[in-house]
Amino acid sequence: MYNINVNGPFILERKGCPLHYWIAGNENAPWIAFCHGARMNHRIFEEQLACLVDRYRVLLIDLRGHGQSRPMGEAFSVEFSAEDVLAIFDECNIDKSIVVGHSIGGLIAQTLSMKKPERIKGLVLVGTLRLTTNLPPFAGIIRKAFKKLIVLPPDSWIQFAFGRGAGTQERTKRTAFLASQMVSKDDFKTIFSAVIDGIKPLRDYQLPCPSLIMQSDKDLVGFGLLRILSYFWIKQETQCRYALISNARHNMMQDNPKEFNQHLLDFLQSLENSSKDKEYA
Repeated sequence: MYNINVNGPFILERKGCPLHYWIAGNENAPWIAFCHGARMNHRIFEEQLACLVDRYRVLLIDLRGHGQSRPMGEAFSVEFSAEDVLAIFDECNIDKSIVVGHSIGGLIAQTLSMKKPERIKGLVLVGTLRLTTNLPPFAGIIRKAFKKLIVLPPDSWIQFAFGRGAGTQERTKRTAFLASQMVSKDDFKTIFSAVIDGIKPLRDYQLPCPSLIMQSDKDLVGFGLLRILSYFWIKQETQCRYALISNARHNMMQDNPKEFNQHLLDFLQSLENSSKDKEYA
């Protein structure tokens, strides 16, 4: 349970899915929205709330097909989920927000900044891929193989793997396992396919707003490939900083919240300072 006041769930019916979201924090403060990863839900960000609610208005979302936002309704995709988030922005009268995106939520966050840059103040991209990266030629083969292999193990095995692989800390594993239980095997197949389908190779594209990319030193996703790719990614960006979270796996925001939150707050402070500089320029 949360130790601070979180209002909700609020529900927005859209395209066959009851989108659930929660709001916390200062009503007069800038918005910061959180988008979780595949098979997760909004609760993976509960360790960030205490350090944000005094200075920010926090939006937590269960993405389509995840958590309480079920049934999925129209099939999950990165672009469609970005439209879901924008619909919630409109419902909450959010003109502009910082967006924190974890894993597939990071792809959604990047899509938001690409499609509606005027509504995104900054990005925090956690354990995710560059939306515009060039996928290897065999990516399509992996996608087809996954669709065949995913039907073989019992869903309970997949849930267990997601839980154990998400973190180094028991609380992280428990949160991930419970969230994973809420996503069916068929829905997960759709969600995973959306990851590859959501990549849009654009060699010279750069993020249109100040951004923070965070990876972890023990992430098991892709056998460490995310971390390796991020080293190349950061070199292609002109307004982006990078942080490597220690002693943490994929759900680093729960594994090492102290280190994660410090990097997050430092980045948010840099955005505030930049806004003040522009105001007095």
